[in-house]
Amino acid sequence: MLHRCLDVGINFFDSAEAYSWGESEKLLGRVIKGRRDKVVICTKAAPSLAPVKDPKTNKFKLGQPVSFTRKILAQKCEGSLRRLGTDHLDLFLLHDDDGKTPPAEIAESMDRLVKAGKVRYWGLSNFSAASVRRYASLPRQNSRSRVSGTEDYFHIAAGLRMPTDLLKVVGNAGWASWPSARRTAAGCHPDARRTRPTGPWWPRWMKWLPSWTRPGPGY
Repeated sequence: MLHRCLDVGINFFDSAEAYSWGESEKLLGRVIKGRRDKVVICTKAAPSLAPVKDPKTNKFKLGQPVSFTRKILAQKCEGSLRRLGTDHLDLFLLHDDDGKTPPAEIAESMDRLVKAGKVRYWGLSNFSAASVRRYASLPRQNSRSRVSGTEDYFHIAAGLRMPTDLLKVVGNAGWASWPSARRTAAGCHPDARRTRPTGPWWPRWMKWLPSWTRPGPGY
């Protein structure tokens, strides 16, 4: 299926270390081998270690909780790079809020990964509107990379809708927002091939995403 996606022009793939705890990334890495420059890769860091029992199960399980310290984020990034067989991640997301680490500390750690060339853009996934607002409120610094957007559950057929307050926070911050259905490749849509966004604040990688993933300011 993934090979077919590439053949028809789908080029945005969403994964995570917690999807079968590394197996999803390994599979994607094998598929994109030799075609890395043709795809945009998003993966996510979970606020936990792999579960001791059944780490490869298809059921989403978390293990021992961890905090998103600089060391942990660097380790998780390196692990994803190794499993995907690449030297950089186009988009690196925090898969959930660890509930402990201050946003400013996480932003600094992610900025180090960006400046090291290991990550191009970073963002949040499954964060509450209140938590996202704290990231949006961080002081702007020209020398530091900032959150590019959020990924959250949105599936009309399944009745999953993003909270209005979250959409407002994301839109007012000038970030991107794209949908995720459970266990699917978010953004993998035929219209994602070469849709070009408008507005000076859209990250460059957004040109690959479909128009229905992009809220406007004040949404």
